[in-house]
Amino acid sequence: MADMQAYFESRLTPNPRREVLWQILCRHYFSGMVPKGGCVLELRAGYGHFINNIEAKRKIAMDLWDGFRRRLQPGIEAHVGVVEDLSFLEDRSVDFCLCQ
Repeated sequence: MADMQAYFESRLTPNPRREVLWQILCRHYFSGMVPKGGCVLELRAGYGHFINNIEAKRKIAMDLWDGFRRRLQPGIEAHVGVVEDLSFLEDRSVDFCLCQ
């Protein structure tokens, strides 16, 4: 488990330019696909750039790395686990899903 944690801590170094890129992508590209009153799910959320910047009534993020939780803005539901286990979701409850 320690090896896995070390991997997640180093897999993608923080970069403020990445946040700006996701702000632009969410505002000008993804906003046309995501209903503002809907539910969005981001799988493999990492630093949460997408889920933090997209507008939606309900936002859910999932990753194997437990440390991703501290990167999320308040109000975003966080789930740690494998993407094959989405048992925490109700059927047909997600309007848009992004997996990186």
